[in-house]
Amino acid sequence: MAPRRTYTDTERTHVLDLHAKGVTRNAIMRETGYSARFISDTVADAGLTFARGAEVAAATQAKQIDNKARRATIIGRLYAQAEAVLDRLEQPTRYKTMVKGEKGVDIETVLDFIPPGDRRNELTSVGISLDKAVALEKIDTDNGAGQALSMLDRLAEQLQGVPLADLDLGGSEPEAAALPEDQ
Repeated sequence: MAPRRTYTDTERTHVLDLHAKGVTRNAIMRETGYSARFISDTVADAGLTFARGAEVAAATQAKQIDNKARRATIIGRLYAQAEAVLDRLEQPTRYKTMVKGEKGVDIETVLDFIPPGDRRNELTSVGISLDKAVALEKIDTDNGAGQALSMLDRLAEQLQGVPLADLDLGGSEPEAAALPEDQ
C-alpha cells in the first residue's frame, strides 16, 4: 500500500479558499488533484461543511417551477397542433397532400377530398397530441394521489389470502383469558 501523502499548510489554505468561494469538493479535487479525504478533513477540521441544503433546496424548487412552466408551454403547443390538424380536416374542399407521380416521384397536390389514409394519419396525430398533453397535465395535478393509490394497491395485494380471522379489525376489547381457579 502506498504511503499517505502529507499536505502543507499552503495546500490546506488553498482548499479553504476554494471552499469559501463555494467550490464543491469534487470540483476542488478536479482542480487541485488533492484527495477527497484530504479536502473533506481539511474543511471539517476548520469547522465547515460542504452541506448546501438550503441552497440546493432553493435551486431544486426553482428548477421545478421552471419545468412546470415549460410543461404548460408544451401542453399549449400540443393542443394547438391538435387544433390545427382538426381545422385542416374540416376543410375538405382544399386538402394539400403528396401523391406518387411517374417513377415514384412525390408531387404536392391539392385535392377536393381527404384520402382515407391521410385522414387516419391526421386523426392519429391528434390523438397522440391530446394523450401527451393530458399526461403532462397529470404531472402538475396528481398531488400524490397516484402514489397513495399505488400504496393501497400493494396493501390490498398483501392482504389477499390472509384469513379474515387473522386480521385485527378493531372493535371490542379482547376478552381476558380465564385463569384457573386455583391461582
